[in-house]
This record gives sequence, C-alpha cells and structure tokens, in this order.
Amino acid sequence: MRLPLLALALLAACARAPDPAPSVPDYRRDGAPIGSVVVLDSARFSGSWVQIAQYPGACPAERLTLTARDGGFLAERNCNGEETTESWSLSAPGRIETPDGTLWILWIDQGYRTAVLGRPEGDFGVIWNRNQSIPADRRKAAREILDFNGYDLGQLVENR
Repeated sequence: MRLPLLALALLAACARAPDPAPSVPDYRRDGAPIGSVVVLDSARFSGSWVQIAQYPGACPAERLTLTARDGGFLAERNCNGEETTESWSLSAPGRIETPDGTLWILWIDQGYRTAVLGRPEGDFGVIWNRNQSIPADRRKAAREILDFNGYDLGQLVENR
C-alpha cells in the first residue's frame, strides 16, 4: 500500500506547474487615485486628434476623428494606415465605452486642444493633441496629469 502511494507522490512531484495567467501591462502605481473630467462638451471634443504620446501597446501613430452623436461619438481611427470606424458611447461623465474597453478622459485643456486619456487598470494611457505640434506648456501639463493620476512617466513613449 505504501509503495503505490510513494509512486503517486513522486509522479505528482514531477507534474508541471500550471502556466501563470498572462500579465496585463500596468503603467500606474497601485492604489494611486485617478479621476475623469466631470464636464465634457461633446461638440468641442469632436474633431481631429493626433496621438502624440502613449504607453507601449497603443498604436504609436494613431490619428482619429470624433463626431459627436446622441450619447457618444463616431470614431474614425487610422493606426499606421489601417482605418477603422467604431461607435463609442458615453457611460459616465468623462468616460467613453469603446470596443477595447472604457477610456477615462483625465484632462482636457480649456481650449479643447490637448487631452489625456487612460484607464484605472493602468494598461493604457495617451496624450492627444489637435495636431502634431504641441506647445511645451501643454505637453508639460499633460505629462503632469499622467503623473498625478499615478502613471509612470518613464514608460511614456513620445512621438516626435
């Protein structure tokens, strides 16, 4: 009786451990507060945007055009020449439901020229501007917003 148990124990010891769950990138400090804008003027947020900085995993050369519509936006995206059209809906103040998940608008400058978006999970963060040329003061402000919301600025990739 002891020999079969010993053989079973040896066999179990040789078994391979299960593969760990795939890790999701996390560019935010654990427990860091994060908040979305309370007031969003959809008409002013509409229009063309250029992604000027992002965390790894996001399209590095994305351009998009948002068109306001009842309860959200029509998003026409161009990532490295690949064009897609998506329906985005507003789920809460400053929060947009997309096919890829919920985006939080962390900040928009007063003129609606620069925006910072991210997710509480920390797996996504971008800086959008109306064109490729962003003034130094707004770039600095956008980076400070990411930092304030717990993002690691050392991993931010800026498109120059």
